[in-house]
Formats: sequence, structure tokens, C-alpha cells
Amino acid sequence: MAEERHTYIIKAGNGAGLKGSREYKFRNTTVSINVNKTGLVISYSRPKLTGNLFSDDLFRDALKKVELMSLLKYNKRPDYNNLSIMIDGSETYQKGGDENETLIYSMVSDKLRSPMASGWCDEKTLNTILNTAKSSYDRRYAALFSLIMSKSKTYEYERFMYLWMSMNGLYGFMAKQYPKGISGECKQLKLISNFLGVCYDSRKNSDSGAPIDKNVLRGKTESIIYGLDTAEYQETVTSIMNNRWDEILHPFKELIDEAFGSTEMDPKGFFIFWLPYQLRCKYFHGEKAVPMMSFSREAPIPTLCLVNNILEVFLDSELVKWFDNDLLETVFIPRIKTTVVP
Repeated sequence: MAEERHTYIIKAGNGAGLKGSREYKFRNTTVSINVNKTGLVISYSRPKLTGNLFSDDLFRDALKKVELMSLLKYNKRPDYNNLSIMIDGSETYQKGGDENETLIYSMVSDKLRSPMASGWCDEKTLNTILNTAKSSYDRRYAALFSLIMSKSKTYEYERFMYLWMSMNGLYGFMAKQYPKGISGECKQLKLISNFLGVCYDSRKNSDSGAPIDKNVLRGKTESIIYGLDTAEYQETVTSIMNNRWDEILHPFKELIDEAFGSTEMDPKGFFIFWLPYQLRCKYFHGEKAVPMMSFSREAPIPTLCLVNNILEVFLDSELVKWFDNDLLETVFIPRIKTTVVP
């Protein structure tokens, strides 16, 4: 005898008239979800629950995916005001007002400070995300969640922490696709930089083979950034945000050439990979205390702000490509397998 199934419809905010929903599979159940700027609708049919809906895995998964869709499409969390739950057409639960704050706990603030790249709204990308179960998450998802969290943070240290976690997730995912894998962060950075054709080397000088004093180079870099006047600094940030690398930070080319040799490093590799990695070592490993308070022109703040803008532009444009499974299987993974990592 077939198991009796019942229809559940969950609405919140101004979601009553939402149409054009997306469907995905949760185990053996088809779930339909839709979200707009002010509301959401979740609907599915399943055997009737005897317990609390809020402890049900299907409902919790659907609510998390509605949250994620809202952040990717509208750069904000959904509005849970006027939440209602209907089972077989009968309303069984309703709540509104401030109570909605504890409906789902989130590390993301209500609205992102900078928008997600438009590519995240691509149908293929959204379908990949919606049809991936939590148990199947790979490091791409760690990278995506960290990128979203970085965009919700106010302070540069927080932004940097999550942006570097996102970068770590991306090159860690790539390293797993490499023949026999790659362990060690320096080699994983070599893989992503060589894969992208961005010159990166933090271990040797091309002329003499003498080790580079990374602390000196990092210190000189921070001094140059600190020395930019307001107009120069803003011009640099604007160039970064518009991905105009030919206009970015010409004073650093001489500094890079002096330390690495003209064939060993370019500004793009320096600012996307080398400098963030050094700052990660500096702050994450307790080498340098993260200040609890700072003035805007103290040395760490301009440097972190600049690096954060570079990392965000890079991850916004690059990470989304790795959620295109066709591109992943036919282009990216074969290219990874032939990338040389010395």
C-alpha cells in the first residue's frame, strides 16, 4: 500500500504571489522553492509529520537553500515576517515580528555590503547548488560560503579572514583534482597560479637563487601603500574593482623585480597570491597581533583594504566558474591534470 502523502506550503513575508519556482530533489521528495526581495515560498509533498516541522531535515534543508538563493540573487537574507505553514490547505502555524530573528541562526548579516557577481544567478549554477546535498559539499562550497560571509563583514580583518578562507577552499578543491593530489599550501598556490597563467614564486630569486626576505618585501609593500595619498589610493582601489590590472600599482613593479627578478613575478600574482599569503601567515599564525582598535591610516588598514578589494574582485569573477559542472569536467579538470607544478 502506497504511503499517504500530505502537501506542505511554507510562506513568509510578501511571498503569497510568487510564481516560477525552482525544483530540486531532497532524497526521494521533489521540493519547490521560490524567493524574491521580500518573501519566500517552499512547497512539497511528504508523509505527514508527527513531530515538530522545525526539526525535520527536509524543511531545514529547504530553508537553508532559500537563504542561500536570496543572498546570491538579492544580496540579502529573506524576510521571515508573517511566516505561515499550511498542511493540506489548513494553516497550522504562524509567527511574525521579532520572533523571526531566531528562526535560523546565521553568520551573515541581513544585507551584504557588496553584491555577489551576477554569474551566481545563472540557471545552471543555481541548479548545481540546489541539487547538492550537504553530505556532498566539497571545498567549492566552503569557498562560496566564506565569500558570502566576507561580503557581510564591516571590518577589514574580518573581511580578510573570510576572503582567504574562500581562496583556500578554491585552491584546495583544485589540488584534489590534480593527479595524486597536492599537499602543502605553497604547492597548491603554485597550482592555481600556473593554472591561471599568473606568475607567482615566493621561494627564490631568479638571478642569484638567494632566499627572499619576505618580511622586508612585505614591509616595503605596506610602506608604499601607506604612502599613497587619498586620491592615489582611491584610484588604485577603483582600478582593482574594475579589474584594470594595467593601471594598478606601478610603483610595485620595481620592488617586485628587485626581489624576484623580472621574469619571476608580476603585480597580479603578487597581489592575488603572494601578499595575501604572507598576511595570512602574519595574522593567522599569531606572528602579529590583530589590533583591537585602529585609526584609518594606520599601516595595517590600508594594506588589508587594498588586498581585500583585490581578493574580492578575483574570487567574484573566478569562483563562480567552478560551479559550472560541464566546464569543470570538460575544460578545468583536464587542464589541471596537465598543469606543471615544480
